Amino acid sequence: MRNPLTVLFLYLILAQSLLAQNSQSFDTNASPQGFQKLYVQTDREIYFLGDTIWLSAYLLNGKTHAPVKNDQNLYIDLIDSTGVIVKSEIFPVYKGFGEGNIPIVDTVLTGNIIFRAYTNYLRNFGDDCFFYKSLNSERTKNSFEIEAQLQTETNRDMNPLVRFFPEGGILLEHTPNVIGVKITGKNGESIHTNGVVLNKDKKTVAHFETNYKGLGRFDFYPNSGEEYTVVLNAFPKVKVQFWEAEKEGIKLQLYNNTEDLLHVGILSDSKNYQRQKYTLACMNRGEVIFYKKVRPTQNDFSVKIEKDKFGAGINRLVLLNEDLNPVSERLYFNGDIETNIINIELPDSVFSNRRLADFHLVSDKKFLTDSARLSIAVVDENSLNAFGESQTLLSQLYLDAELIGRIESPADYFNDDAEISAEKKLDLLMLTHGWSNYIWNKIADLDEEEFTYPVTAGFTIGGYVSNLWNKKRLADSEVILMVQNDSIFSSWETTDAEGRFVFQHINLADSAAVTLQARKSSESENTRVTLEPLTTISAAFNPNKFKQYSERNKIPLELYRQNYYASLAEKAFEPEKDVIMIEEVEVRANAPEQEEVKFSQIYSEPDIMIKPKEGDFMANYLGDFLLEKAPAFFGNNMPMSLLGASAKFSFIVYLDGILWTNEFNPILPPISVSSIDRVDIIDTHNPTGMALLGARGSAGAVFIYTKHGAQDEVREKYLKGVIKQKIKGFSKYRQFYSPAYTAENRNSERPDYRTTLYWDPSVNLNNGAANISFFTSDDIARYKVLVEGITTSGTVCFGEMNFEVTPEADN
Repeated sequence: MRNPLTVLFLYLILAQSLLAQNSQSFDTNASPQGFQKLYVQTDREIYFLGDTIWLSAYLLNGKTHAPVKNDQNLYIDLIDSTGVIVKSEIFPVYKGFGEGNIPIVDTVLTGNIIFRAYTNYLRNFGDDCFFYKSLNSERTKNSFEIEAQLQTETNRDMNPLVRFFPEGGILLEHTPNVIGVKITGKNGESIHTNGVVLNKDKKTVAHFETNYKGLGRFDFYPNSGEEYTVVLNAFPKVKVQFWEAEKEGIKLQLYNNTEDLLHVGILSDSKNYQRQKYTLACMNRGEVIFYKKVRPTQNDFSVKIEKDKFGAGINRLVLLNEDLNPVSERLYFNGDIETNIINIELPDSVFSNRRLADFHLVSDKKFLTDSARLSIAVVDENSLNAFGESQTLLSQLYLDAELIGRIESPADYFNDDAEISAEKKLDLLMLTHGWSNYIWNKIADLDEEEFTYPVTAGFTIGGYVSNLWNKKRLADSEVILMVQNDSIFSSWETTDAEGRFVFQHINLADSAAVTLQARKSSESENTRVTLEPLTTISAAFNPNKFKQYSERNKIPLELYRQNYYASLAEKAFEPEKDVIMIEEVEVRANAPEQEEVKFSQIYSEPDIMIKPKEGDFMANYLGDFLLEKAPAFFGNNMPMSLLGASAKFSFIVYLDGILWTNEFNPILPPISVSSIDRVDIIDTHNPTGMALLGARGSAGAVFIYTKHGAQDEVREKYLKGVIKQKIKGFSKYRQFYSPAYTAENRNSERPDYRTTLYWDPSVNLNNGAANISFFTSDDIARYKVLVEGITTSGTVCFGEMNFEVTPEADN
């Protein structure tokens, strides 16, 4: 394993200057290059049964934040409050981006839900590196049910958990220590309160108060041998024992922060630690970005460092002794992050119902030439977390993906409030979350050669080929795979010494018809294909993590009411929508009708299409019929004896999507012309033959489609060694629907109460600009336009705009 501090020490010894200028001289292999960060934007955070979760995924390089270049599978789980995975979906991610949707139709998907996303490769780094998001799904409720629920939530008992974090990692006696405090409920929700620290004589020696989301800090000067107790004023029954201070030591503290300089204090309560040589090093995303040699001359010694020396986001400050062993650590957040702020231009801030809204997106001037991919949601602001938008791409990349454990509403840490600035919020988080929770400390200890979870893209279809009679596995048997969804894909493999075959990275969209055919010349037709089950094993979920990552999204009363009235309007318009009326049933024995089978094709248009007519059904042989209809093709390819057992031909034949390779009828299948729907011919000059059918298709291909598809008994008789099965692949995708209102339908009585007015998971900026348009609904509400994205170089893009919809807008 590669220890980051070992690499750090070697770097410090070899470096000559007191202050390294940048990280480019450092060995970039000091930490795994393969670490990736995952973010999934959803259109909102509060849903009702019958809604759809619309999502856009970003899979990015952990250091540069540039989109990853390979394709991967994205696994998404919806987890209920008992820790049970109630719904799992798989979506493709192409070159760092993915999109999809998850309908909420199951009644078990109500209440607080954990939305978890990961890739197979991310499992190598542990489930702390997965993406987690707290969502809420509820059924439609009337006023009485809503009032009863609100009363229950109001009467919930609070059981506070109090934790303290001494700055620098240790508490020193006879020293002015800074202590971070974090107070939460039993489910992880923050509690705002205050308290005191009492000595053994019950005298108050320190006061503290939480300033933001249950976080706070206070100064504490402990005496030697003294015992302390912490009491919360709002919870007098809760008493916490304070730990004993260290008799001697040395540690880091940050203070006197100015606009351009960061003052790093080195505090000690013992002369044994003073006047020794130390090294102060700083690491950002696993790499050393600078270090400085220091020699404290007093108990409270400080080092001034220019803020522009730090990397963007979290920086890990480490104090090393003369033996280059770490003695104290502290995290510092550098908020100077370069971002591309998308300006959202709209003609007005107020619109009427069912009116067209045109928006113009403009990139920051510095990024006009940068290529960027954005995802856009326009939603009722009540459908977002009641405590503010909980997560963004910015907060995920710079907080959630780099700190282990739950952070309550991380997006709000980047916003200044009237009571507390974003800088102070972030410093409270760095103080209380602890450097031991810094993900790069964990990553540096991993050895990529020991990774057990590979990158997965598409699906793996495997099995084996055996003799039909003696069950013996057949080596060197040719296996042909045909996948039929919207088009036909084919591939060839050969079985190994154990008779096994594997097709990897197969794209299965939704439910795909998969056909496998095996043939070994020495075995004639007597082969059997066995397909192994296509299994997807979800990563295990620890139920204890539900409390850690869940966040009680309090649904606004106004949103409940909107949903209830929308439900009433829909039922009034379609009263039988949710009702099944059973009348008198009359049963008749009618012969079942055969549904015409539709076949997909890999080509847009064939070179020759032959449709049998009424007179053509009199043809005795299929070969004679085809030669008559397409002499230019068949005359050059077919031998003179069309039915000779030893005859060979160069083109390939497919019957209802299955490659025809019967030894006893080597040219064409023994079917009558009357059973044929059509015959398509791909000529030798058509590039489809070589591109999708391989070298065999270079001489052309004949696709024969029967009227109702080949019956199972016909397949068994003429096509030995064939298996056909439907396999569920990637989750079904559909495009977001937004109605378009015109003069003709604007006054339609059909109700329109969409909570999400517009969703587009993939918007590309053209010369730094893009246009979007949509129609408002019947709701009277305030809406948010939320824009998120990333440039090809890894710069975060974001933008936000508010507007209202009111009936009086036209006036």
